[in-house]
Amino acid sequence: YSPPIHLDKSGEPGKPIVWRAAGDGEVVIDGQAGKRALDAVGVHDVWFEGLAFRNATYAMVTHESERIVIRRCRFTDVDFGIVATKNEKETVNDYFITDNRLEGRSTWPRSQGIEDRRGIQIAGSGHVVAYNYIHGFGDALDTFQGPRCEAIDFHNNDCDLLTDDGCEMDYSKRNTRCFENRFTNVYQGISVQPVYGGPVYI
Repeated sequence: YSPPIHLDKSGEPGKPIVWRAAGDGEVVIDGQAGKRALDAVGVHDVWFEGLAFRNATYAMVTHESERIVIRRCRFTDVDFGIVATKNEKETVNDYFITDNRLEGRSTWPRSQGIEDRRGIQIAGSGHVVAYNYIHGFGDALDTFQGPRCEAIDFHNNDCDLLTDDGCEMDYSKRNTRCFENRFTNVYQGISVQPVYGGPVYI
């Protein structure tokens, strides 16, 4: 499928719209070296399962969206895997991101300084990000500043070859947690500055 793909239809609570690869095949969304592969901005109750994203600056952008599930997807040759950082309407809530494989473009050992490349970068509240493999970015896991940055859990993720932070908890306001993750060959393990209020649990 050629980019950019724009999704603007929402499901309902308990009745999500599910975008899933059919059968045993793989659905590939190829960014063709463009800026974005898939936009799902301002939607709610949408699930993505078993999809493959590649060859884009931003693989998946889901700003201002709510109750999003992303699982068993594969991201390769991208600068940013999953991004949900614009939250002016305070609608970025309740994401479940699990069992994905994200492979970025950063090189190891670090030779280009701090690279603006992120595996999963998310604002808002009520998120669980767990059991993902994240490889070859600047940061693997990031919270992001905005009206809300709270009640976010990063756990049981396996992250390696990161030229900046394994987990960046910066801009946290309250009750964000990073636990039982593994960071291998990372320039800096976990960042917590600045934190606005707290607590942040590591």
